[in-house]
Amino acid sequence: MHELIKQLELTHLDHESGLFVVENISNIEIEATDGRSPISSCIYYALTKEQPQNHLHWLMPDDHHILIAGGPADYHLFHSDGKIERHTLGLDISNAQRPIVVSPGGCQKAVRLQTDSEFMLVGSVVTPAWNPDRVRFGGGQAFIDKFAGKADWATPEFLKGLIGPNWRSE
Repeated sequence: MHELIKQLELTHLDHESGLFVVENISNIEIEATDGRSPISSCIYYALTKEQPQNHLHWLMPDDHHILIAGGPADYHLFHSDGKIERHTLGLDISNAQRPIVVSPGGCQKAVRLQTDSEFMLVGSVVTPAWNPDRVRFGGGQAFIDKFAGKADWATPEFLKGLIGPNWRSE
């Protein structure tokens, strides 16, 4: 993995954790709900044993993660209507893993490498393109109160762990 990081020139991603590099921002523009925007952006994104979690964040656009190498990793999705989901990005399709996981726009998500995973490298395509006004980091007690108990894995302690260092007082 260290060679991939060097060759792809991946750098630390603030607030979310993990490593990334922007691969492309489309020259095609659209009218998004919040104004003119490139239609998409694409990055390489990685989690490693040293940075095994993508901390909780809300993203306005759709985010498509396509596995390139490594994994598996668990994706925890939290929808505004209170629904929660967990999907596993990986290649063991017979055990409910999938090589593509989509986080729909307007939901919160956090990603964790599974314990036995060394790393995960994905291509992430965001539509419309990512920009800093289309993301919010972290959560607090209101997040925990809303989602705790909605699945067997959604304990208050686990949810607080997904928030990571981005705990917010509301």
